[in-house]
Amino acid sequence: MGYFADLKKKKRDKKFDQILQQSSKSREEFWKTVGELDNYVLTHLINPMFLGGVSWPANRQGFLRIVKENSVVFASDGLSDPFYPSAEEEIQPYNGYGLEFYLECDDPSLRGELDDVKNHWAFDLIYQISQNAASRGNMLAHLEKYTVLSMEFTEINSPKGYLNENGVTGVLLGVASPEIKTAIDLPLESVRLVSIKLLTPEQLDYVYQYGSDARLNLSEELKKAGTYHLNSI
Repeated sequence: MGYFADLKKKKRDKKFDQILQQSSKSREEFWKTVGELDNYVLTHLINPMFLGGVSWPANRQGFLRIVKENSVVFASDGLSDPFYPSAEEEIQPYNGYGLEFYLECDDPSLRGELDDVKNHWAFDLIYQISQNAASRGNMLAHLEKYTVLSMEFTEINSPKGYLNENGVTGVLLGVASPEIKTAIDLPLESVRLVSIKLLTPEQLDYVYQYGSDARLNLSEELKKAGTYHLNSI
Protein backbone atom coordinates (compact mmCIF):
# COMPACT_ATOMS: atom_id res chain seq x y z
CA MET A 1 0.00 0.00 0.00
CA GLY A 2 1.42 3.36 -1.06
CA TYR A 3 1.80 6.39 1.16
CA PHE A 4 -1.28 8.23 -0.09
CA ALA A 5 -3.43 5.10 -0.06
CA ASP A 6 -2.30 4.40 3.50
CA LEU A 7 -3.08 7.98 4.52
CA LYS A 8 -6.54 7.74 2.95
CA LYS A 9 -7.22 4.50 4.81
CA LYS A 10 -6.15 6.03 8.13
CA LYS A 11 -8.48 8.99 7.59
CA ARG A 12 -11.32 6.64 6.68
CA ASP A 13 -10.73 4.46 9.72
CA LYS A 14 -10.63 7.50 12.00
CA LYS A 15 -13.91 8.76 10.57
CA PHE A 16 -15.44 5.29 10.96
CA ASP A 17 -14.39 5.11 14.62
CA GLN A 18 -15.98 8.51 15.23
CA ILE A 19 -19.26 7.39 13.64
CA LEU A 20 -19.16 4.12 15.55
CA GLN A 21 -18.62 5.79 18.91
CA GLN A 22 -21.25 8.43 18.24
CA SER A 23 -23.76 5.75 17.24
CA SER A 24 -23.18 3.95 20.53
CA LYS A 25 -23.32 7.18 22.52
CA SER A 26 -26.55 8.30 20.85
CA ARG A 27 -28.25 5.01 21.67
CA GLU A 28 -27.10 5.17 25.29
CA GLU A 29 -28.20 8.78 25.67
CA PHE A 30 -31.63 7.89 24.36
CA TRP A 31 -32.09 4.95 26.73
CA LYS A 32 -31.08 7.16 29.65
CA THR A 33 -34.22 9.19 28.93
CA VAL A 34 -36.29 6.00 29.34
CA GLY A 35 -34.85 4.72 32.62
CA GLU A 36 -31.67 3.96 34.55
CA LEU A 37 -29.11 2.53 32.15
CA ASP A 38 -26.74 -0.11 33.49
CA ASN A 39 -23.06 0.77 33.32
CA TYR A 40 -22.32 -2.70 31.95
CA VAL A 41 -23.27 -4.16 28.59
CA LEU A 42 -24.45 -7.75 28.39
CA THR A 43 -22.12 -9.34 25.86
CA HIS A 44 -19.93 -12.37 25.17
CA LEU A 45 -16.49 -13.17 26.44
CA ILE A 46 -15.82 -14.44 22.91
CA ASN A 47 -17.72 -12.88 20.01
CA PRO A 48 -19.93 -15.61 18.40
CA MET A 49 -18.76 -14.54 14.93
CA PHE A 50 -15.33 -15.98 15.77
CA LEU A 51 -17.00 -19.32 16.50
CA GLY A 52 -18.90 -19.51 13.23
CA GLY A 53 -21.90 -17.47 14.40
CA VAL A 54 -23.64 -14.49 12.86
CA SER A 55 -21.67 -11.25 12.57
CA TRP A 56 -23.09 -7.79 13.33
CA PRO A 57 -22.26 -4.65 11.31
CA ALA A 58 -19.20 -3.50 13.31
CA ASN A 59 -18.58 -6.91 14.91
CA ARG A 60 -19.90 -5.70 18.29
CA GLN A 61 -22.75 -7.71 19.81
CA GLY A 62 -24.18 -6.18 22.96
CA PHE A 63 -27.36 -5.72 24.95
CA LEU A 64 -28.35 -2.98 27.38
CA ARG A 65 -30.51 -3.15 30.50
CA ILE A 66 -32.64 -0.14 31.36
CA VAL A 67 -34.40 -0.20 34.73
CA LYS A 68 -37.67 1.70 34.99
CA GLU A 69 -39.88 2.25 38.03
CA ASN A 70 -42.17 -0.70 37.33
CA SER A 71 -40.40 -2.66 34.60
CA VAL A 72 -37.10 -3.49 32.95
CA VAL A 73 -36.12 -3.01 29.33
CA PHE A 74 -33.56 -5.04 27.39
CA ALA A 75 -32.28 -3.43 24.19
CA SER A 76 -29.98 -4.75 21.49
CA ASP A 77 -26.91 -2.60 21.01
CA GLY A 78 -24.97 -2.94 17.78
CA LEU A 79 -27.37 -3.85 14.98
CA SER A 80 -27.38 -0.17 14.00
CA ASP A 81 -23.63 0.28 14.15
CA PRO A 82 -22.15 1.32 10.79
CA PHE A 83 -20.82 -1.54 8.69
CA TYR A 84 -17.10 -1.93 9.10
CA PRO A 85 -15.46 -1.22 5.72
CA SER A 86 -13.05 -3.82 4.43
CA ALA A 87 -10.07 -3.44 2.14
CA GLU A 88 -10.54 -0.37 -0.07
CA GLU A 89 -14.26 0.12 0.65
CA GLU A 90 -15.69 3.45 1.65
CA ILE A 91 -17.89 3.89 4.72
CA GLN A 92 -21.45 2.93 3.84
CA PRO A 93 -23.92 5.84 4.27
CA TYR A 94 -26.24 4.05 6.68
CA ASN A 95 -26.33 2.68 10.21
CA GLY A 96 -26.07 -1.08 9.90
CA TYR A 97 -29.39 -2.85 9.60
CA GLY A 98 -31.29 0.32 10.47
CA LEU A 99 -32.92 -1.02 13.64
CA GLU A 100 -32.52 -2.14 17.24
CA PHE A 101 -34.86 -4.34 19.27
CA TYR A 102 -36.16 -3.89 22.79
CA LEU A 103 -38.24 -5.97 25.17
CA GLU A 104 -39.95 -4.51 28.24
CA CYS A 105 -41.14 -6.78 31.05
CA ASP A 106 -42.47 -6.24 34.57
CA ASP A 107 -40.84 -9.35 36.09
CA PRO A 108 -39.03 -8.11 39.28
CA SER A 109 -36.34 -10.78 38.91
CA LEU A 110 -34.95 -8.84 35.94
CA ARG A 111 -33.57 -6.31 38.43
CA GLY A 112 -31.14 -8.92 39.76
CA GLU A 113 -27.50 -9.63 39.01
CA LEU A 114 -26.63 -9.54 35.32
CA ASP A 115 -25.20 -13.06 35.37
CA ASP A 116 -28.59 -14.33 36.60
CA VAL A 117 -30.54 -12.17 34.18
CA LYS A 118 -28.77 -13.74 31.22
CA ASN A 119 -30.66 -16.98 31.96
CA HIS A 120 -34.08 -15.29 31.86
CA TRP A 121 -36.43 -16.02 28.96
CA ALA A 122 -36.70 -12.29 28.19
CA PHE A 123 -32.99 -11.96 27.50
CA ASP A 124 -32.93 -15.24 25.59
CA LEU A 125 -35.78 -13.99 23.41
CA ILE A 126 -34.26 -10.63 22.46
CA TYR A 127 -30.93 -12.36 21.91
CA GLN A 128 -32.39 -14.87 19.47
CA ILE A 129 -34.44 -12.25 17.63
CA SER A 130 -31.39 -10.00 17.25
CA GLN A 131 -29.26 -12.84 15.91
CA ASN A 132 -32.07 -13.75 13.52
CA ALA A 133 -32.26 -10.16 12.26
CA ALA A 134 -28.50 -10.02 11.74
CA SER A 135 -28.67 -13.29 9.82
CA ARG A 136 -31.51 -12.12 7.56
CA GLY A 137 -30.30 -8.57 7.08
CA ASN A 138 -33.57 -7.34 5.54
CA MET A 139 -35.97 -7.27 8.47
CA LEU A 140 -36.34 -3.49 8.33
CA ALA A 141 -37.75 -3.74 4.80
CA HIS A 142 -40.38 -6.21 6.01
CA LEU A 143 -41.29 -3.93 8.94
CA GLU A 144 -41.66 -0.97 6.61
CA LYS A 145 -43.93 -3.03 4.36
CA TYR A 146 -46.11 -4.71 7.02
CA THR A 147 -45.68 -2.40 10.07
CA VAL A 148 -45.95 -5.32 12.51
CA LEU A 149 -44.27 -8.71 12.11
CA SER A 150 -44.55 -12.03 13.93
CA MET A 151 -41.95 -14.67 14.68
CA GLU A 152 -41.98 -18.13 16.26
CA PHE A 153 -39.48 -19.92 18.49
CA THR A 154 -39.28 -23.49 19.75
CA GLU A 155 -36.36 -23.26 22.17
CA ILE A 156 -37.45 -20.47 24.51
CA ASN A 157 -38.20 -21.26 28.14
CA SER A 158 -41.36 -19.19 27.95
CA PRO A 159 -43.39 -18.13 30.98
CA LYS A 160 -46.48 -20.13 31.83
CA GLY A 161 -49.34 -19.61 29.40
CA TYR A 162 -47.26 -18.52 26.42
CA LEU A 163 -46.27 -21.88 24.95
CA ASN A 164 -48.73 -23.54 22.58
CA GLU A 165 -49.43 -27.27 22.35
CA ASN A 166 -46.69 -27.69 19.74
CA GLY A 167 -44.05 -26.10 21.97
CA VAL A 168 -44.00 -22.85 19.99
CA THR A 169 -43.68 -19.34 21.41
CA GLY A 170 -44.94 -16.49 19.22
CA VAL A 171 -44.11 -12.80 19.33
CA LEU A 172 -45.18 -9.59 17.66
CA LEU A 173 -42.49 -7.20 16.51
CA GLY A 174 -43.20 -3.50 16.22
CA VAL A 175 -46.16 -2.93 18.55
CA ALA A 176 -46.32 0.79 19.35
CA SER A 177 -45.20 2.16 22.71
CA PRO A 178 -46.62 5.29 24.36
CA GLU A 179 -43.27 5.99 26.06
CA ILE A 180 -40.53 4.73 23.76
CA LYS A 181 -40.05 6.38 20.38
CA THR A 182 -40.29 4.34 17.19
CA ALA A 183 -37.02 5.76 15.88
CA ILE A 184 -33.91 7.64 16.99
CA ASP A 185 -31.40 9.69 15.03
CA LEU A 186 -27.90 8.27 14.68
CA PRO A 187 -24.97 9.86 12.82
CA LEU A 188 -25.82 8.43 9.40
CA GLU A 189 -29.60 8.03 9.53
CA SER A 190 -32.69 7.52 11.65
CA VAL A 191 -32.99 3.94 12.89
CA ARG A 192 -36.08 2.10 14.04
CA LEU A 193 -36.67 0.82 17.58
CA VAL A 194 -38.66 -2.40 17.39
CA SER A 195 -40.59 -3.73 20.39
CA ILE A 196 -41.01 -7.42 21.20
CA LYS A 197 -44.35 -8.61 22.57
CA LEU A 198 -45.17 -12.18 23.62
CA LEU A 199 -48.28 -13.74 22.09
CA THR A 200 -50.62 -16.11 23.87
CA PRO A 201 -51.30 -19.40 22.07
CA GLU A 202 -54.74 -18.05 21.10
CA GLN A 203 -53.23 -14.90 19.62
CA LEU A 204 -50.63 -16.93 17.75
CA ASP A 205 -53.36 -19.14 16.31
CA TYR A 206 -55.18 -15.99 15.16
CA VAL A 207 -52.00 -14.93 13.33
CA TYR A 208 -51.75 -18.38 11.74
CA GLN A 209 -55.26 -17.98 10.36
CA TYR A 210 -55.29 -14.37 9.19
CA GLY A 211 -51.68 -13.32 8.72
CA SER A 212 -50.85 -9.61 8.36
CA ASP A 213 -54.43 -8.50 9.10
CA ALA A 214 -54.30 -10.39 12.40
CA ARG A 215 -50.99 -8.80 13.34
CA LEU A 216 -52.33 -5.31 12.72
CA ASN A 217 -55.57 -6.06 14.57
CA LEU A 218 -53.69 -7.45 17.57
CA SER A 219 -51.48 -4.38 17.63
CA GLU A 220 -54.56 -2.13 17.71
CA GLU A 221 -56.20 -4.25 20.42
CA LEU A 222 -53.09 -4.01 22.61
CA LYS A 223 -53.10 -0.26 22.12
CA LYS A 224 -56.77 0.04 23.09
CA ALA A 225 -56.21 -2.21 26.12
CA GLY A 226 -53.41 0.08 27.28
CA THR A 227 -50.85 -2.75 27.47
CA TYR A 228 -49.09 -1.91 24.21
CA HIS A 229 -45.70 -3.66 23.99
CA LEU A 230 -45.33 -4.44 27.73
CA ASN A 231 -44.85 -8.09 28.66
CA SER A 232 -46.73 -8.42 31.94
CA ILE A 233 -45.93 -11.72 33.61
